[in-house]
Amino acid sequence: MGYRTIIFDLGNVLVNFSHQKMFSQIASLTGHTIEHIEDLLVTHRMGYQYERGLLSSEEIYEIFQKDAPKTFEIDEFLDAATSIFHPKKEMETLVETLKRKGYQLILISNTSRPHYTHIAQNYPFLSQFDHIILSYEVGAIKPEKEIFEYALKKGKTTPSSSFFIDDLLENVLAAEHLGIRSHHFTSPSHLMEDLVKHGIL
Repeated sequence: MGYRTIIFDLGNVLVNFSHQKMFSQIASLTGHTIEHIEDLLVTHRMGYQYERGLLSSEEIYEIFQKDAPKTFEIDEFLDAATSIFHPKKEMETLVETLKRKGYQLILISNTSRPHYTHIAQNYPFLSQFDHIILSYEVGAIKPEKEIFEYALKKGKTTPSSSFFIDDLLENVLAAEHLGIRSHHFTSPSHLMEDLVKHGIL
């Protein structure tokens, strides 16, 4: 059976982004140190809870506003948190090519509502995806099997007819454990080579 469905990760595969830039911009806005921002989002797993849909933007804002050396509005905070993305034109072209070739395209992303809203508004090529699976909407994140199973069910597809692309090895291994052939993304050129190797391009 050939591949009929291509499943993409979003961040650092289809668009570039930088957590460090986000930490820096939030620190500059709030007056907190970068270390404090990173401690809240990473060490205390607030970013994880946000992407699972367990915390709202308003709740995140209130946490960062508490004891902040500077005053700021929620819109300013969300702008500092979301203005961290940059286009990858060669990947946009690849998505268009795969769509023309008739593949079903599915996106799976660990993300928050503000991040995805910003991306959707600025990267119209995402409209070519048949299904978009967002962690905060489904309450599961990669590498959990539930989000992959949800995507397969949504696309009415099977592991053996699907091909998954992600920049994080743990997510690639999780997909392969479910029987989904996967590519550990490091560069567009290496991905193209692998897609040709598997008869997708």
